[in-house]
Amino acid sequence: MKPPAEFSASAFLLTLFLASAVAAQTQREILEGPGASVAFSPGQKHFAESTLSMYARAIVGLEKRLGLSPRRNVSIVLTRTQAEFRDVTGGSTESWIAALAYPSEDLIIIDGSKIEIIGMNDLITTLSHELTHILLGQIVQRRDELPMWFNEGVAMWASSPHFPTPREELVIAARGDALLHYSDLTHSLPSSRNEIDLAYAESHEFISYLEQQFGQGTVRAVIAEMEGGAPVADALLRVTRHPLGELWEQWTLSLRERSGLLAAVKLISRFGIPLFAVVALAVVLGYVRYLLVKRRKMKRWQEEERMGYW
Repeated sequence: MKPPAEFSASAFLLTLFLASAVAAQTQREILEGPGASVAFSPGQKHFAESTLSMYARAIVGLEKRLGLSPRRNVSIVLTRTQAEFRDVTGGSTESWIAALAYPSEDLIIIDGSKIEIIGMNDLITTLSHELTHILLGQIVQRRDELPMWFNEGVAMWASSPHFPTPREELVIAARGDALLHYSDLTHSLPSSRNEIDLAYAESHEFISYLEQQFGQGTVRAVIAEMEGGAPVADALLRVTRHPLGELWEQWTLSLRERSGLLAAVKLISRFGIPLFAVVALAVVLGYVRYLLVKRRKMKRWQEEERMGYW
């Protein structure tokens, strides 16, 4: 049974756009679909139709992975430019953000210009990510009940679940004791872009690790416990039989046990250098190092022989 909505997301959506519509002197339209509505500007009708279609596909996938369905209708806003996206979202968004979710309003705002850059094929990934925030927000009473690492980690895993091995950056960071701790990723993201990227990668890979380590359906079982009122840490303990701190340490150890050299080779190859070239370079450098070591040994033996050690 769906609880009655105390706040009309559609009304909020129209209020948000009133000022910008007057300023831009454009007529916005709303396209209604099953469980969702999309507000768009002239010239975005095809985009809006695609968004509704992708929304339906995203919901099916999320129901399977998370065991959650929307409790209320979701409103989706399409903006045309990054400037308009920043105006609608309050002007504080980073330039790399393509969409934002507002779970308390069951609202998603998408930067249409970003989707044009990353491609329509990635629209379902963007929708799945933001819809996960909406779905998780609908099962908790307060925002602080959702640690940032869990909220973002599950959203990334649900929209892109197939990462069988950790990212190379995480292996190198773990081996250099440079990983961020989950306690630092509870209420907010770090300030620097590099640490933000690391925070997202850690959150994603930790959730993936739980699913791989404890079996398919682990994340869904944790969410079911949360839906029953359990905090994240308690839900993890009930499902995995391990406390959160121990799980994080086990995951960190699993990263440290991976080959740092292999991770470095893969990381370098991602910058456009073919993998075979990187491997060949590593082999050459290794052989050069071998020759240098051998030459130093021969020189030492010759010196020792001259000094009468033999």
